[in-house]
Amino acid sequence: MNISFKKESGKLKILMTQEPDTKDFESLANIYNENKPVKEVILDLKNCFYIQSKDLAQLIAFKKVLMKDDVRLVLTNVMESVLQILEITNLLSQFQIERDYSSYSSDELIESFFNPEIADEVSDFIAQNYNEDFKNKLFEALKTDDPVILEYALITLGKVHEEAVEKLIPEFMNFEVANVQKASILVAGWLGLDDLKDKIYEYLKSEFIDVAEAAAASISLLSDDNDADKLKELLLSPDERLRKIAAKSLSLINDDKSFGYLLEAIKKEKNPAVKSIMVKCLSFFNKIEVADILIDLLKDVSEEIRESAAASLSRINATDKVDKIMEYTNDKDEMVSFFAIKTLGNICRDFKCADKLMHLYPGSTTRVKVAILEALGKIGADVIDFLYQLLEEENEDLRKESLNSLYLLNKEMAISAAKEMLLKDDSWIVRFKAAEILETLSLSETANIFKQALEKETNRYVKDKLAGLVGEL
Repeated sequence: MNISFKKESGKLKILMTQEPDTKDFESLANIYNENKPVKEVILDLKNCFYIQSKDLAQLIAFKKVLMKDDVRLVLTNVMESVLQILEITNLLSQFQIERDYSSYSSDELIESFFNPEIADEVSDFIAQNYNEDFKNKLFEALKTDDPVILEYALITLGKVHEEAVEKLIPEFMNFEVANVQKASILVAGWLGLDDLKDKIYEYLKSEFIDVAEAAAASISLLSDDNDADKLKELLLSPDERLRKIAAKSLSLINDDKSFGYLLEAIKKEKNPAVKSIMVKCLSFFNKIEVADILIDLLKDVSEEIRESAAASLSRINATDKVDKIMEYTNDKDEMVSFFAIKTLGNICRDFKCADKLMHLYPGSTTRVKVAILEALGKIGADVIDFLYQLLEEENEDLRKESLNSLYLLNKEMAISAAKEMLLKDDSWIVRFKAAEILETLSLSETANIFKQALEKETNRYVKDKLAGLVGEL
């Protein structure tokens, strides 16, 4: 047996071998018993490429031993191949699975930068546990020409504000690959390298949006009284993308001068795509007048601007403007009403909003009715009877939204309705929604109805959905 283990701070950490056999798994209980008492057992599988399915029974048995003593079992650093075995055998949910980067050597951690799923976590771990060994390894990594390694080595050194990397930043800002440029620009801002600010301004014009946005972020970190003036000039650029980036930069600087320049630019901007970005940026300023400006923009000629204004009102949670927004819900312009209702659904939790929307519903267009139903589910007021009646609406979209909102407010009533609608409603859209709602129940509760519905279903999307659910039985 080559299993290693150590006990520390009430935790027993066991490192499994590369190819564990049945005897290895059988030995786990002995190791535990010899090291009692512990609060937690951590089984590290970082070297384990495969577990035979017959040995999973031993793992389950070990878990039962621990459960009797009220000891938690955690599997760490589980390889993809082992995860697949657990998933195939329906045992994945039986175990708590985590990552433990302390099990890895510094070389293994640097190598993990190549894994996009964990690279950010590894960088954070190194930064939190930064020492001379990590420093040396990261600077060694900077001597490679691999852009992924360079990017994360730079970012990690920037997180710990490593001064020794400062002199290397200009070199990496000129690197030919965009992700390395982005990383070096961000680090320049984090380290406060003011002498590089003029060079960073050049990257606002980068064809790579990540690089341009990194430049905007760093300029805001390095900003002084003159930067808002420089960015104001960029707001007049014929380059649409540069105007967007300049607006983002001003929102990050976030001072009075930046607010004034951005507001002026919004009034003059003719391109809806650019203006919608500017409107979003405006919402990041903590100014009392922002909410009223956004409400007025709900009546902009561009639907794109209206949508941005509505989303921004939700973002700033403009609850003090609910009454004013309600005035817009019955505007003669259907889309003004639509976006005002969407906003209310996101920010209002008062019955008065629900009451207003219910009275508005009968005379509204279908699109506005859909928005009303969606908003009623979010507001959370007791409008269950109203929604239940609308399950009989002629329009399928209205029936679907009524069912969905009813589910948000009263799950029991919605589930009962969904069972009937899955079998009887003539719209596949409604039946699909009903299946989604019933999917939240245990399979034992829905097995019969799913099988019954599948036998008579003709729509391929609903059939695929039901077949998948039945297949899980």
